[in-house]
Amino acid sequence: MDVESKQDGEAGAGRVKDSHPPRNVLCECVGAAIFKIPICGGFCAPNNSPIDSCLRHFSNEETVPQPCLRRRTCRTFFEHNSFVRNFGRIGFAWADRHRSKIMLSAFAVSFVAWLMTISAAFANSSNAAVVQNTYWAQGEVDGGSLTYKLGLNVIVVEKDGGTSTTIQWADHACDPITFNSDEHGEVSVERPFCSACSAAANKCIKLVITAMITQVFQITTDLQRTTSYGDLNCQKLFGFSTSVYGMYSTWDSLVSFRYDCGMKSSLPPWRRDGTVDVTNSTGGIVGDVPVEHTAGPGYVLLLVAGFLKVYDVICHIIVPTPERNHKPAKMDLELDAYMLESVEDGSESVTKNGGDLSEAGAQQIGAPAPKTEEARRAHSGSSDEGL
Repeated sequence: MDVESKQDGEAGAGRVKDSHPPRNVLCECVGAAIFKIPICGGFCAPNNSPIDSCLRHFSNEETVPQPCLRRRTCRTFFEHNSFVRNFGRIGFAWADRHRSKIMLSAFAVSFVAWLMTISAAFANSSNAAVVQNTYWAQGEVDGGSLTYKLGLNVIVVEKDGGTSTTIQWADHACDPITFNSDEHGEVSVERPFCSACSAAANKCIKLVITAMITQVFQITTDLQRTTSYGDLNCQKLFGFSTSVYGMYSTWDSLVSFRYDCGMKSSLPPWRRDGTVDVTNSTGGIVGDVPVEHTAGPGYVLLLVAGFLKVYDVICHIIVPTPERNHKPAKMDLELDAYMLESVEDGSESVTKNGGDLSEAGAQQIGAPAPKTEEARRAHSGSSDEGL
């Protein structure tokens, strides 16, 4: 009786125990969701990179654009067509040997440029305190009796005595401004270049948002190309293209902003001195006062960020993709096996101390392990005997 009760109790406990799901199911589900996060999810994902350094987390088969390159049709067009392969050939052998250092330096420069772009984007704020620190241009009338700081969304007008007013570009920003002139007393002035500057500021809102987004892809592409295993022809072309586009669009818009907002000097601080007519309460012109336009910190930061893109363009040009990527691809290979061949060709050591890919590392992703000289001789001998 006691034995049967004990057996029934153990069986019941077993059923209760078996009814619970595995303890790590929730962790696996959360991890799978994290790994699918665009751009940065692949940094945390398990990967098959044989590179023995921390760069394996940022340059592997999980950090390339997903799921496009895992589809052979897509990979044929973006990675294996002759134009992309020939573009991948461009570069120098010494740059290939030092690819990690070069592309890491490109990443550092791109990251700094991204921070500068974000700082310049704060000029899009409607907060007066923020605009006063990130404005793109400034005008001083009558030696500082009237100062206006130009953001992308608002103008902050400061009058002698410390009073300030925030005016939206779309809300009568070009109406005459009244202030106390040292020479003429209370007068009104129409801000020079106002209409053209308003249109330029509106254009630059789109510019700075686009620049911030493209800079993120530029950063991730720099990291992707730090190892031969992770480097691909399409990543070189994509990194080069985004850098050139970002550089051109930035400079083009900033040049337009400089001219349209009165900063026509070709040298820093892009200063322009001139005069502007002032009127009294009845609208009559009573004289003119000096006006000075200069560039603001937001403008300078974005301009420097545009120049830093030149370094990224140079890095992408001088570093070629691995030699294996220049040959017609074996389309029966999966993406990770295709990427592994770049390392097997000797483009890069897979350990910190140098060396070849181990047999276990090759079998991990289903790729053939590199044959030793003895194995090649034995294979050749057995083939001769068969003949």
